[in-house]
Amino acid sequence: MRYNTTNLRRALHVPIPSPKLPCHDAFGAAKAERNKYPLKSGLYKLYDARRNISRMQESMCAIGDYLNGRHDCSPGGLLGPCCTTDDKAVWIKDLPKQVARNLGYDILPAIEALTGDGIAASDVKGELARARAEAERLLDDCETQHKRLKSNIDDEYRAMKSGYSDVYALLFEAKGIAHRALELVEWVEERRT
Repeated sequence: MRYNTTNLRRALHVPIPSPKLPCHDAFGAAKAERNKYPLKSGLYKLYDARRNISRMQESMCAIGDYLNGRHDCSPGGLLGPCCTTDDKAVWIKDLPKQVARNLGYDILPAIEALTGDGIAASDVKGELARARAEAERLLDDCETQHKRLKSNIDDEYRAMKSGYSDVYALLFEAKGIAHRALELVEWVEERRT
């Protein structure tokens, strides 16, 4: 007997994977996974997401230094906290999907859960609308970078050597979404005192 899982997928809000939009798929899968484990509050998760992105940024900087010969590292050595000299290309190629997963599993659900931290529902609603709009644009950028990296990592290496990276920009934007939500929390707490 064959089971029809299409309706089950819709009921669970599980996206049907499409090879043309892997970052959107990663975002949808992360969101569906988070729905299984909803957050009661979001503040700690925003701090956690921001810290994780900072670690990724640190590794990107270390890779750039390594490519420019400024990072003394033996073969197989660590390049920041996230990758090694041996897996840097694989790690960079996966970063757009990592950003998408971070948005779907941590950042947006954490903003939505800020009511559990005592933030007014109206403030959370406004912040969530802004964050979702930014996340949609960022997901499109993730798709663009994923497609570019899939065909050739050499262009990214050249950009990193020159001190600029479109992939690093994805991390910067994702971290910005979390940071602006944390600024809202700080603003609300200052108003209360």
